[in-house]
Amino acid sequence: MMARAQRGLDRRTSAGAIEAIREYNAVVRRDSTYQPAWSGLAKTYVRAYIRNFTLPGIPRDSMLSLAVRSVERALAVDSMSAEAWVAQAQVSRAVDPTELPPAFRAVRRAITLDSLSGPGWHTLALSLAETGDFPGAMAAWQRCVTVAPGYAEGVAFRGLAYYWRRQYDSAQIWVDSAVALDPNYILARTVGGYVAIERGAFGKGAAVFDAARRLGDDIEIVNALAGRALAEAREGQAGKARVLLREADSLATSYAPTPLHTAVYLGAAHAGLGDVTGALRWLSRVEALHDLHFQLHLRCDPPFDPIAADRRFQQLLLMPRPSGKAGC
Repeated sequence: MMARAQRGLDRRTSAGAIEAIREYNAVVRRDSTYQPAWSGLAKTYVRAYIRNFTLPGIPRDSMLSLAVRSVERALAVDSMSAEAWVAQAQVSRAVDPTELPPAFRAVRRAITLDSLSGPGWHTLALSLAETGDFPGAMAAWQRCVTVAPGYAEGVAFRGLAYYWRRQYDSAQIWVDSAVALDPNYILARTVGGYVAIERGAFGKGAAVFDAARRLGDDIEIVNALAGRALAEAREGQAGKARVLLREADSLATSYAPTPLHTAVYLGAAHAGLGDVTGALRWLSRVEALHDLHFQLHLRCDPPFDPIAADRRFQQLLLMPRPSGKAGC
């Protein structure tokens, strides 16, 4: 049951989250003192909330309260569990994505308890990146992949970090490693598509997003369409890009509030077409514009380089984008 639950969580899709919740709940019904299942439930509810996954019978506005209750049970069962403290950090980030000290305290507690925790180092790295400490984030991601080389999320984010720094050859190496660890891991496919675009391999990028679309469901299909549209736009196929964007825009309007990553991906695709107004329309739909993860994407994502000087885009930023081609 736990193995199926973890695989479901790792898939990063609505179907995967549904499977994970079903399996984790089956475990805690058998043994309500099993901490890993409570921690897994907390992480799954957080992921479903952030990515606006559809969970039958569970409205979105209930997901965070379920995550809070689950992590409280995990810590009540075992307050010395690094895994439970990682879950606490992720819940804290979701409850208030504009204020990270509680998440930092929780994840540092996790690493103190288990210095070999890949999820712990990854969560620390992401939090450091969100607060603007990119050197610290890079060091933490390096530590993550050193202590947990089989942790696909950490490996994929190591690639994403190099992408944010415009070091695309290094990004490709880590993305390829993440795909090798799990060919069905949609995050690795998505990052790989964006890396391919920035390397000028537009056909490869389009193919990667097609693969991500086949692997995904629900909102992830919209995200893949947006990535494919960006690949077409950057290759000069404006007509094809607009057709894809019309489909993606139409599908995305059914999600309220607009998922953070979907707004970012659609904004990037519109920016690729030179449609600054369209890009800003989607970016402005994010529910919490001060969400530090949203700000990380605005500050670091290469597809926004063409519109970075636009006054309207700059007004969305809490911190300025790095100048030049070095990236974050």
